Amino acid sequence: MAFLDGRFRSYSDILGAMRVDLPWERGHDANRVADGEADNTFTPSRQRMTLAFTR
Repeated sequence: MAFLDGRFRSYSDILGAMRVDLPWERGHDANRVADGEADNTFTPSRQRMTLAFTR
């Protein structure tokens, strides 16, 4: 819900809003990770990219 209410929030506020109550722990703060390096198959020399601005 922290993303959908239209308010500008800090990273800490967003993570805090994601806490959940589990049967064995109240306010559980799950580990979150965004790791694209382990399975990143992009190779710049093989997959050329260009950026074009259009109006």
